[in-house]
Amino acid sequence: MSVSTPSRLAAGQEPVFVFGANIAGDHNEGPAAVAARFHGGAAGKWNGPAGNCYAVPYLDSKMRLLPLDVIGNYVSICCEYIAKKPALQFQITRFACEPGEYTDVQMSDLWRHAPENCQLPGVWLRTLDPRRAVRLLVFDPGEALTEPSRQTLMERFLAGKAAQCGSAQVEFVSIGSLPGIGATAQFARRLNRRHRVIGQNTSFYGDDAALTCERKAVWYATHLVDLFEVENTGRPEHMRVLGSARRGGLVVDELIG
Repeated sequence: MSVSTPSRLAAGQEPVFVFGANIAGDHNEGPAAVAARFHGGAAGKWNGPAGNCYAVPYLDSKMRLLPLDVIGNYVSICCEYIAKKPALQFQITRFACEPGEYTDVQMSDLWRHAPENCQLPGVWLRTLDPRRAVRLLVFDPGEALTEPSRQTLMERFLAGKAAQCGSAQVEFVSIGSLPGIGATAQFARRLNRRHRVIGQNTSFYGDDAALTCERKAVWYATHLVDLFEVENTGRPEHMRVLGSARRGGLVVDELIG
């Protein structure tokens, strides 16, 4: 079965974008730059709501990591704010988990009791509850999954992943802006597995809808499998998605046929 991106929003809207900020209020990189460009994040505004976003500080003005309990206090304030806005949806980005920072276990625990209108990253959701289904982002622009040999390889991979993750439940995820959706959808139907397509919001993001679609798919997923094909190596979308997945904390696997 195929489903689109979950949403209780009107067409063209986006959830309030909750991102990690520095106390200098410089929103120049990563999700902070996305907040500034698309969601009304204001320079110098390092804590609280602005436009369609909400800043949660985790770095001081000299870009040093704040203590975990201090970040936790800001998260609690954010959750109190979110609880007072039940009509809105809030997308919580993954932050403070870069190398040398905190672990996903530590950061996700700060959001353990977040209100129901919070949408947490897939990695954090599964960290909080390992019984949740694996959300497997399939990178297959060449539609290799139409080949019987690749289907067999994928089935073996899924069996091994189920044993490794302690969950036989897998939800396939596709990036709506890239080719390969049809092959993944057909494979998911054959296995009677859920298939989610993360679509583009062109009315909100305009010409950048394809790139933000890739980022949202990585945010939603917990794992990525790259159905490796030599001709895809070095292509911009290949490098973007795999790089984003690794930075986003996803488990990345490569299937070479």
